[in-house]
Amino acid sequence: MTKNSDASATSPELSQTYLGTFDDVVERYPWKTPINNNYLSQTLARHVLLGDRVILNDGYLIQQSLALDALKQENKSPLFNMIWEGQVRLISADGDIVGSLRKRAESGVETIRQVVDSNDWPQLETVLTAISKRQHQLDAHLRFPSLNMGAGFHAAMSRLKNEVDVGNFHNIGLTHTDEDLFRNVYDRFNQSIDHVEFAAARTIWENASKATIAEASGLSSPREALNELMGVANEGYHMNFASALTSDNDFVVGVETNQSEAFNEFLEEPELLTTSLPEIESIPLPNDKAFRDPQKLQSFMMSGMSGHVAKMNYLTAQQTYILDPSEANREAYREQKDAYVRKIAEVFGTGFRLPFRQRMASIYVATLGVAASAAGLDPSFGVAPAALAFISDQWLAPHYLKKYAIDNLETWLKDRDNGYFQKKTSKFQSSGGLRSVALDKQKSLALTKDLPKYQ
Repeated sequence: MTKNSDASATSPELSQTYLGTFDDVVERYPWKTPINNNYLSQTLARHVLLGDRVILNDGYLIQQSLALDALKQENKSPLFNMIWEGQVRLISADGDIVGSLRKRAESGVETIRQVVDSNDWPQLETVLTAISKRQHQLDAHLRFPSLNMGAGFHAAMSRLKNEVDVGNFHNIGLTHTDEDLFRNVYDRFNQSIDHVEFAAARTIWENASKATIAEASGLSSPREALNELMGVANEGYHMNFASALTSDNDFVVGVETNQSEAFNEFLEEPELLTTSLPEIESIPLPNDKAFRDPQKLQSFMMSGMSGHVAKMNYLTAQQTYILDPSEANREAYREQKDAYVRKIAEVFGTGFRLPFRQRMASIYVATLGVAASAAGLDPSFGVAPAALAFISDQWLAPHYLKKYAIDNLETWLKDRDNGYFQKKTSKFQSSGGLRSVALDKQKSLALTKDLPKYQ
């Protein structure tokens, strides 16, 4: 029987993901996966539809171009509405977002200072003040980690240097940077940083990379080398940030970032148990153009609205089925899944393609609160796979693996009829790419356990 109200009594615990893809430094040093404003808009919408809350630094709001545009457009922007409804949680150093940004501008963060000194700042200040108040009303605001993030970044990069020292440079996944160049960058970084305050750690790494590359001779692709060095630095920054948030809070924070081999040790990678996991079906998503209508997306964000009711009923039925894959629970799950698909189609109208029903036996293309995107895939596939998600036995935590990589999605689409994934009976192996991942709590906290706290 279809429920008619939010399943609040048994609602699943929504995953929370730190979005490194919104990092303004990523915008300056792009990964191989193209991340433009259209892509980021699509990603945010999929977070809403697939039941995931996301976390952003307050600095990203005025440093990253999509976020800055959202503040100027206010409720005409999906991102603004997600922030206003608490679907996006903002992190700031104190309860006052405006005050936090001003302090960083005064401390020498040039990109923030330029915005604070611009003609747009009076309007932005008014909007940010309202957002700050709203986030506190919804209990959505998060405090900046208590651990020294500069020290954490230094520790992350030092772990990579240790890999090099024991002969494992190949594990870092760099192709335009050789071992000597990496060592020279790290040594310059380590000598330049204040080992007490660790202020502006990533900027120091950036400057060390630029200076070392400028001095290097024989580099065939200096720009690619700089992108690589900053790419792995951004991965370390995002991993460290998610781990520090996990350390400070009573929930596990996932991270959406590029994933090379450099930090794979911190991912949660349960074994595939192809005979014991329930069958989870994919959820079709609207095409890209449909995501541009913030009013349509609003229905799935606001408690009590029909889209949100359908979403929570679906997620609750899915959780129940995963924990107890009985025939009755499977039928209830399918009923709620189909009802949710119909609701998405109803709200988004002609901008939506209903696919044929797909079922998989060993690889589960599931929502599971996964921040999902099939970016770069032709929408004519009909179904935009939410993610390649493996379910661990600690799903409620939620400690499940969340991954998506465009190359792996494409491989799955090409090989879905020949049992490709039935052959994968051990851990899922990936060659890298943009992914949304769950961190193994104990392993990831190894990044933060010895870090000093801010004074």
